[in-house]
Amino acid sequence: MTSLGYGSDRGRIEPLRLSSGLAIVWRRGSLPAIERSVAQEASAIRTVLTRERLESARKQLLTDLRRQRLKSLDTQLLEDLPDATFAPAPAPSRGLPPLPSGHPAPAGAETPQPGERGTR
Repeated sequence: MTSLGYGSDRGRIEPLRLSSGLAIVWRRGSLPAIERSVAQEASAIRTVLTRERLESARKQLLTDLRRQRLKSLDTQLLEDLPDATFAPAPAPSRGLPPLPSGHPAPAGAETPQPGERGTR
């Protein structure tokens, strides 16, 4: 393809032939091809295949359970529930630490002693 107009610092504009005419493509840059061996990609391939198998098994289990156990389905009942029912639990606040309890100290616990920097 022919570069038109812009230099390499801003990219290249290239015409692209389509059945309905021409389109102008602005190529701003390219990434080099990534070449990895099968050994380097083995763990990623295993992960993808495991995820696909798990998803397939989950879908099959849901289909089987719906066929065997589901007697009636009324989605209107779900619409009547408040949205808060399905909301995630609120994150714990990062406020003040809890107050010390009013319970007596366990037997054998050290009693604070007065010193030059106060009772500690």
